[in-house]
Amino acid sequence: MGTGKGNRVRCPACNRMGSGLLGGYCQPCHSRQNNWQPPSNWTRELILDPGTSKPAVLFVAIPPPTLGEYYVVYDELYPGRADADQLAKMIKVKMQGYPFYRFIIDQRAGKQTPMGFKISIAENYARAFEENNISPVS
Repeated sequence: MGTGKGNRVRCPACNRMGSGLLGGYCQPCHSRQNNWQPPSNWTRELILDPGTSKPAVLFVAIPPPTLGEYYVVYDELYPGRADADQLAKMIKVKMQGYPFYRFIIDQRAGKQTPMGFKISIAENYARAFEENNISPVS
């Protein structure tokens, strides 16, 4: 995420606009640090930058249209070295039982098939998610 105006998000705690910070919360409220969770009527999405040396996951929530058009990054995972199976287990804990409506993956990396593998990185994450009962709401 950059610091441009296109990346501005509204803080769920105080309604201020903020930009440029991974996590998308305003400094005074520190939503992520306060363990803020989106209300159950918000749409949750998971954004995955795959890999084994530095995978990263953003947990994003989108409010109902009546509250405006914005998103909030309410949590993140940046565990360092982790494979798809390890990351799926960490994601399952962070989900806290709430479903995701969409998964977004870096397709440039996801389409790659590493040496010694028969499936792509995206297919490997799909397998790990399925084994951990992580699936989007349909």
